[in-house]
Amino acid sequence: MSVEAILAQLAQQAGQRRESLVGGAIAGISQLPAQIMDDRERRRIQLVNEARQAEQLGFQRHADERATSDQAMQDLANQTAVRKQAIAREVIKAYTGGTPNDPSTNNLEAGIARARELGAEDLIPGLKETHRKELLDAQPKITQEDPTKDTYANGVLTKPAAPKAMTPAEQAQRDETARHNKATEAISALTEGRTEAAQRETARHNRATEKTADPFGGQGGAGIDLEKLPTTIRDQAQALVDGRRQLDPRLAGKPLGQTIINAAYAIDPTFDQGNYNARYKTRTDLTNPGGTGGKTIGALNTAIQHAGKLSDLIEQLDNTNYPMANALINPIKSATGNTAVTNFDTVAPQLAKEIERVWRGAGGTAGEIHDLIETIGHNKGKQQQREALQQFVDLAKGKLDALETQRDAVMGKTAGATIPILFEQNKPIMDTIAQRASGKPAPGAPIKVGGFTVVVK
Repeated sequence: MSVEAILAQLAQQAGQRRESLVGGAIAGISQLPAQIMDDRERRRIQLVNEARQAEQLGFQRHADERATSDQAMQDLANQTAVRKQAIAREVIKAYTGGTPNDPSTNNLEAGIARARELGAEDLIPGLKETHRKELLDAQPKITQEDPTKDTYANGVLTKPAAPKAMTPAEQAQRDETARHNKATEAISALTEGRTEAAQRETARHNRATEKTADPFGGQGGAGIDLEKLPTTIRDQAQALVDGRRQLDPRLAGKPLGQTIINAAYAIDPTFDQGNYNARYKTRTDLTNPGGTGGKTIGALNTAIQHAGKLSDLIEQLDNTNYPMANALINPIKSATGNTAVTNFDTVAPQLAKEIERVWRGAGGTAGEIHDLIETIGHNKGKQQQREALQQFVDLAKGKLDALETQRDAVMGKTAGATIPILFEQNKPIMDTIAQRASGKPAPGAPIKVGGFTVVVK
């Protein structure tokens, strides 16, 4: 074989090896989209599981808070009962003068004064009734045995003696006894009549007072015409439903407070009567920039806006989907005066760091944001950059959805809807990022995202 043939054969073999290497590289590149899709599916499943766990934690926290509130109300009721008993003992002590077994020391006026002093005027009717009965028991009862009846003593029957004629003095004494007994009975009947009348009037007054203070009649607000309530009551109840005000526990135990709580339940049946201040606490936490929920909402929405700017920079850079090719093309772009690469390198890393900082501040971990930071280099494939950004948006949306679920569990959907979790101006940004990641943006629609306007052709 000649030297020329040998050289030609070596050249052909070298060409075949080069084609094999290029083909292997292209085949490896072709596997990247499938791997990315697998990673996205695993990430989506992980996000769903995290959202479910957050929702379960929110439900458990709500149940614990309600149990704590119920126990506090029970403790308050027990304390009230103990206090009433102590007040009753003080009133009785003032009435009996410290010697309850000696009715002669009883002083009705002292007992009434003490009851009024302690704000226990509801004890006064019972105190008067006790005093009246003690006066009747203290009245002497003059009795006289009937001499016309047979008597038995030790089994021996004794016939009554013939009635003896009474002397004028004895007859006068008998008449006086009869008159005294009749007068006592008349006084007793009159006193009892007045007591019954007073009790009836007290009961009527209490019923009227209860109806005015609680027009729901213990029905919990069901089927009640709210239009019949005073405007001030309706306004306070609506504020309680919306979480714009809280109710003092001391007022909640009074008829007026119960009326406001019942009216709130009539406005929104999902209102938690047992934990009537829960909505106020939740609204304060979510709307206050210094609250835990408020910080999370603000941080995640800010991060989504930054992701929108980063998405625009990716589109302006306009890489191919092959990093090796981009590594060859981008230096040529920069060398020929194209500013897309330099602009990207100036802004994108700073935005990526800002997104990472905000994400950690919202409770995220470094591992969750690692893929985004790693795939943001200017030579990465365009679709890699788009899909990495979409993964971050999915993570942020998952956290916001979990927070919204917790909000609705406490506030109810109607009142909860007044507290935005995902800001309206961020929804178009998320839609645009999703369209770009899918590779199929809406044709012909101008898209505003991150401060730029992009027209998809």
